Amino acid sequence: MRESQKSTGEPILDRTEEKKKGRGEVPSSSLVDSMTLINRSYVYEFASEAYCRSHGRSRKEIIGNSVASIWGEEDFSKFAKRYLDQCFVGNVVHYENWLEFPGMGLRCYRVTYSPYFNEYGQVTHAVVASLDITDAKKEQEALEKSEAQFRTILKSMHYGVYTFDTEGRFTYVNDVVAKRSGYPREWHLEKTLFDLVRPEERGAVRKNFEAAVRGEYVPPYEFAYFKPDGDIVWVHISTTAIREGGHIVGVLGLLLDVTKRRKSEEALKESEEKYRTLFENSRDAIFITSHEGTSVDANRSFLDLFGYTKEEARELKAVDTFVNPEDLDTYLKVIKENGFAKDFDVKLKRKDGTVMDCLVTGTTQRRPDGTIIGYQGIVRDETVKKRVEAALKDSEQKLKNILYGSPIPQFVIDRNHRVTQWNRALEILSGIKAEDVMGTSQHWKAFYSSERPCIADLLVDEALGQMADWYGGKFSRSHFIDGAYKASDFFQAMGSNGKWLYFTAAVIRDSKNNIVGALETLEDITQQKIAEQALRRAEAKYRSIFENAVEGIFQTTPEGQYMSVNPAYARILGYDSPEAMMQEVTDIGKQLYVKSEDRLTYKAILAEEGTIQRFETQFYRKDGSVCWVSINARAVKDESGRALYYEGTMEDFTKSRLEIEQLKKILDAKKSL
Repeated sequence: MRESQKSTGEPILDRTEEKKKGRGEVPSSSLVDSMTLINRSYVYEFASEAYCRSHGRSRKEIIGNSVASIWGEEDFSKFAKRYLDQCFVGNVVHYENWLEFPGMGLRCYRVTYSPYFNEYGQVTHAVVASLDITDAKKEQEALEKSEAQFRTILKSMHYGVYTFDTEGRFTYVNDVVAKRSGYPREWHLEKTLFDLVRPEERGAVRKNFEAAVRGEYVPPYEFAYFKPDGDIVWVHISTTAIREGGHIVGVLGLLLDVTKRRKSEEALKESEEKYRTLFENSRDAIFITSHEGTSVDANRSFLDLFGYTKEEARELKAVDTFVNPEDLDTYLKVIKENGFAKDFDVKLKRKDGTVMDCLVTGTTQRRPDGTIIGYQGIVRDETVKKRVEAALKDSEQKLKNILYGSPIPQFVIDRNHRVTQWNRALEILSGIKAEDVMGTSQHWKAFYSSERPCIADLLVDEALGQMADWYGGKFSRSHFIDGAYKASDFFQAMGSNGKWLYFTAAVIRDSKNNIVGALETLEDITQQKIAEQALRRAEAKYRSIFENAVEGIFQTTPEGQYMSVNPAYARILGYDSPEAMMQEVTDIGKQLYVKSEDRLTYKAILAEEGTIQRFETQFYRKDGSVCWVSINARAVKDESGRALYYEGTMEDFTKSRLEIEQLKKILDAKKSL
């Protein structure tokens, strides 16, 4: 593809009178065979199918690549860059030129470069629309050469051609008009132009027509009409007066069907609105800044995180959000050297001065020559997470202290089977001091006369297939701890007469779910052996509940009736089926909520914020028992903001809640000793 020297001259510049805020607009008079969207880095962000076909490339080969790589550096520098730069300063550029494409020969195009303004009035893109007018050029030349061929040419033109008398009555239409409109030539000759157009556009069309009858220049304009089958057609019309003997006797018009272009514009508009919606509604705090660090755009999550209004954010500078300005220099250094920064750990501050521990992930916006023109990225507030990590570290130390002082005999081994914990209770039970076994693999001596694996060893090695070899039918999977195993056995060497021990072992995993060790606890059940069967039945019951528990999904009316629930939801609340539950529960607030005020709080949060996360409350099950549930939900609203229904998910966290309360009781009991 190359640009021919056969040019119609310098481009025409239209200085925009006012920088529009929000989306840029392609002038409605643009004729489009193909369309592209080019950013300030001279990179394609959109290309129509017609544009891709003319270049002999796929969209994937064009979108994301520079104009220079598609047109060639010479034509880009000589023509395209000059027009784009004029567009980026706010000018609309029109020009016609002859271009040569592979397999297409020399073609004449009418091209329009239109600036695209964001909501702050800044030009962020150029919308380039082009129309292949080769046929029109050739037809025009043919008309000029031979008046005798006029009617023949009109019938074969790519454009629709028509003439009117001064009252707007059709006096001639060519085959293109008849074919594309769906109305025969005879129908047109009995109608006026105003009979064809839609009522809402009739006034504007009449005004333009009357101006043409007066001999005034009428810029090309567009209107729509309905075909006989009901389909809507958009047309672009250019008109001029017909003169005879110095008098205007009618109007000549050229018509082009621009329905495809209109649909492309609507699709582009919908795409822009879609991505703007994703940007604004993202829970991640997203920002875009200029090279100088001035805010260009920020979504709602960013504004909420930092406490600024949209208007205030327009004047915000990146340095204003950094607690230590030198951290900004470090961040920019990283991002300039690598082109991006991932999870940059930094302290940022809100408008009110509140300091936050944050992770920033950002990238540069660059021109093809590598010049940085801005930055964009995501900010995540890690303040709560870091507090939790610190609390977890403190909790781990406390748990170690609790473990050693626990009245329950227990030990911990690492991935290599070395003992890392051997508490006081186990010292008493086994008669082996912690100092004699810590750091060794001789924990087996407390239970057996010769070396062999304990359950903890088998779990660390993930050798579950050997469990039966060593423990026969004496072991089983724990019903309370995922991946844990339990067993009971008689140990003749322990005590004067031997002891029955009940022992449970569970793996210990790191944050990446890798096994790093195992914990084994022991209990003297010599006096409880008789009750073992009853205990196993109870454990089987709770195991069944645990293994069948999955996340529940629901939809309810704001008034408290179920619209739908899934089987898991019904099972969580003890119902045989979703249908049975929906039939029996007709008022959620009265029948399920243990605390009716929780229902009011739940509805109030949804009314105000639209969503609710991890809302914890207590529900009655069908059998009257109470469970703790965690609810994530959102309010689905109509256009007026009225809540139509609520939908979300529910998890039963009764077990974890009870475990926390039990641990609290143990801690409280420990404190009281």
